[in-house]
Amino acid sequence: MGGGAAAGGNVKGKYNARFTWASFFCCLAASFGGALFGYDNGVMGGVISQSGFLGRFFGPLCPPMLPNGQPSSTPIAFQSLGEDNCKGPEYERYFAALESGQSATNKLFCQFNSQILQLLTSVLFLAGTVSECTGFTAYLNRYHGRTRVMMYSGVAFMIAGILFATAYNVSQIFIGRILQGFAISFASVSVPIYNSEMAPPQFRGTFNQLFQLTLTFFILVAQVINLIMHVTGAESSWGFRLSLGFAFVPSFFLFLGGVFLPDSPNSLLERGFASKAKKNLQFVRGTKDVDKEFNDIVEAAELAAAVKHPWRNLFSAKYRPQLVLSACCTLFQQWTGINILIFYAPEIFLALGASRTISLVAGIAIGACNHLSTYVSAIIADYVGRRFLFLEAGVQMFAALITIAISLLCLGAKSIWEAWYILGLSCLFDMAYAWSWGPLAWTYPSEIQVLETRSAGMAVTSLFNLLFSFVIGQTFLSMLCSLQWGVFLLFACCVAFMTVFVYLFFPETKGIPIEECPLLFKSHWFWKRYANRSIGFQERMVMEKKMMEAAEQGKPLPDIPGMESVKEEIMSRNGGDMRNLAGAEKAVDGNPKV
Repeated sequence: MGGGAAAGGNVKGKYNARFTWASFFCCLAASFGGALFGYDNGVMGGVISQSGFLGRFFGPLCPPMLPNGQPSSTPIAFQSLGEDNCKGPEYERYFAALESGQSATNKLFCQFNSQILQLLTSVLFLAGTVSECTGFTAYLNRYHGRTRVMMYSGVAFMIAGILFATAYNVSQIFIGRILQGFAISFASVSVPIYNSEMAPPQFRGTFNQLFQLTLTFFILVAQVINLIMHVTGAESSWGFRLSLGFAFVPSFFLFLGGVFLPDSPNSLLERGFASKAKKNLQFVRGTKDVDKEFNDIVEAAELAAAVKHPWRNLFSAKYRPQLVLSACCTLFQQWTGINILIFYAPEIFLALGASRTISLVAGIAIGACNHLSTYVSAIIADYVGRRFLFLEAGVQMFAALITIAISLLCLGAKSIWEAWYILGLSCLFDMAYAWSWGPLAWTYPSEIQVLETRSAGMAVTSLFNLLFSFVIGQTFLSMLCSLQWGVFLLFACCVAFMTVFVYLFFPETKGIPIEECPLLFKSHWFWKRYANRSIGFQERMVMEKKMMEAAEQGKPLPDIPGMESVKEEIMSRNGGDMRNLAGAEKAVDGNPKV
């Protein structure tokens, strides 16, 4: 990743920045990068249970029956959908004998258990993980610019859409999924950075939510398209081609954005285009008077260039809080169990005895709750705080998952009323996720990173998201078959653990300028043992600023660990004059011990 924006804690009035339609539409167009991820999340669960898709790529839906009463083959399509679609006495006898030989719960939870189906879902995240681990995505963002990386993402996703729409064997599907993985890796890094850098400072939080809102909206769009394919009967033949191929549409808009959107001033400065950077800033701010903000961006770019070892800094003991919490945010996000509902909702409700139509409607209901609840976070996160949303959602998700597990254990399978009951609980779970771990797992890491660790810290956040999306996607159907109702209990235990972890180890960042958030660790009951080992460059800058403000206003120094040490150093350097901080050190590494 690139150097990032100037300090994000700017308040209204510091710069001559206001809401402009230019900045809004730039961020909205870029947010089609979220549409790629969202559409894929919403469409795959419906497609892998379509008879046309399974029959085309995973064997015939109704294979010929042999004289001994056994099918000539047992492809996935026949295993999962054959009982309701294959007519004739030989098929009826086979399924009756099969059902008598296995328990109802095993039949309920194992009918979609397939490593190849799981790999088809999860290979996308594996490709994205490779892109992150090799530094390919970070390199492109640093040296090619944000908008060009969006263009690359759009092209890769468009090619994938064409492959899906014209696929004649499963290899094309897998190649398309790999291309989608790289595209999503590109977009998930470039778009949030672009929106942060283009948004007016006082609207940065709201503009950053556009990515998540677009993501959840296109989950809903994908689920509606799957329902249309079923209602029209297209899912039994070519419907999967339209469902998967429609990914071309949002990717085309992202491609156009990459071609026509102005690149961010920060990215242009990083690549040496200072004049163009200032023109673009004037365009999105709607005024020529941008000197103060532009100078701060120039300073931030120079300071970012001075950071030579972000990965070494991140893995040092001093920045252990940034490393652990950034990794935990997206690790915990995946282990909430959200992929149960987003990827596999249709399969779960089919297994509970719902019809194909009702199972798809259930997916739409969950998607609608997901999208609408995301607005809650956008509206109230800056009022009630991050910790409150994490903790409240943890209690709500835990209760929903425990109740689902008990319901599946006690009420039994193949009950349409149970399916509706499970749907209500699933919506409660999804609402809690959508206003907490969904958006805040990305917001919180970006707030706690310091200049010395920002690029590496956000790379770790994205890497853990993709890596554990792959792990969950590759194992969930197998876990569902092996643990049955216990899989919901497993995720409930995970939610309980992460909620306690948030309570103990996540300091609140609400209302704190982003450049001052790392100071929270210096007084935290646990993290202070790491944060107080030395004074980081960004910490020093904040302390000097606070000392100057205190000296000018005649107030006592804030009670921050290390403040007295910095004060003594400044006074000795400036002849005892606290008002002259011009000689502040610029070195990033080699900070003195507190």
